[in-house]
Amino acid sequence: MTTKQKNVLDKLWPTQSYPLSYEDALGALTKQELTNIRVNLKISNMSSLNKQGLVDKLQHLIPEHVAQTFQLWDRDRLKIIQKVLQGEGRLTNPMMEIQQYDYFRDRGLLFPATIDGQRMLIMPLELVEWFKTSNKLPQQDVIYRNTDWIQLSKGLVFYFGTLTSVKLQELALSYCDKNQSDDGFLDVLIDAASYYDEIRLESGEVTSFTYLFVDNADWVRKEQAIRPTLDFYPFTKQQLLKAAAPEFIDRNKHYLELVRYILTQYEADREDVEFLIDECVDVVRNGGSLIETVQLVQESFEEPDLDMMSAIADLLVPLINGTKQWALKGYSSEELSTIRRNSTANVMAAAEPEPVKQADVISISTKQKVGRNDPCPCGSGSKFKKCCG
Repeated sequence: MTTKQKNVLDKLWPTQSYPLSYEDALGALTKQELTNIRVNLKISNMSSLNKQGLVDKLQHLIPEHVAQTFQLWDRDRLKIIQKVLQGEGRLTNPMMEIQQYDYFRDRGLLFPATIDGQRMLIMPLELVEWFKTSNKLPQQDVIYRNTDWIQLSKGLVFYFGTLTSVKLQELALSYCDKNQSDDGFLDVLIDAASYYDEIRLESGEVTSFTYLFVDNADWVRKEQAIRPTLDFYPFTKQQLLKAAAPEFIDRNKHYLELVRYILTQYEADREDVEFLIDECVDVVRNGGSLIETVQLVQESFEEPDLDMMSAIADLLVPLINGTKQWALKGYSSEELSTIRRNSTANVMAAAEPEPVKQADVISISTKQKVGRNDPCPCGSGSKFKKCCG
């Protein structure tokens, strides 16, 4: 561990005593961190105070303002608070992401600390007592609704890359109970983006939500916009909720075939191989080429065998064609080709005067993109545009 890494960890887990008072918890923070609490809890008329003035005021005002935050929560955050309360204000060795520790600290709820050599999340004594005497935790129907909204939204940005707040709300609510109120959807998602790193909030002319591994959201939006007659892929609710799971990987048959091949050729850990192929999928979803994915695989092996790399390239072609892409609104290239081949498919039936941009399809034999006037790679002898194009 480098000195810099140690300093970061020491700052995140300062030595404290238990039970922890608000005065001690807040006193260990910077003025900016105290300001974050004030802003997140919407506590006004305190911007002119110095650090000690903020500590003095916040230790009394936080319990009065935290209840509004609970109305934006899902099941995961509520469970953490419940565990801390069951532990009389402490949770030992919590396994959370950095931004999640920041989330709770920046709302004055929980503070990472080192107590007797152990890392813990600590709730100040005053707040523990407040919970015991109040009944301010959200109702289960609110928690259920928020959890549904957040999980659906995580699945949607996983498959579509980036969505405006309006489109995300429209798509997410289409999977929910029609009688359910949609009041507060945007507030719930903005708050969730501070807690879950899978959802990235982008504030500009239009508020958007973007998946963690999208390199260029503007490029994704541009590619989606030039396909105005193509609807977003109709995923099932089950598919979206599955994709919302942490570290979800969409293992289609082409993905699994490539993993199996590499494992038969090299002594490697399956988890490492899957991580490599998942990186290849991310390259593809970000608009990368076959050459880029081959180079990525090549760099991962010492002295790669040329025959093996050729075989891997052959397996990468169907993986690329079969990967659901953000630019294609959740479709894969091969799915769009099938839709064009089958005139009964209604997704593309209502064509606009302006043609939809053709998805790139790669020939398995040549490893090159297929032009509209090239011979169709299916072997029919017809031009691609008159056959599978």
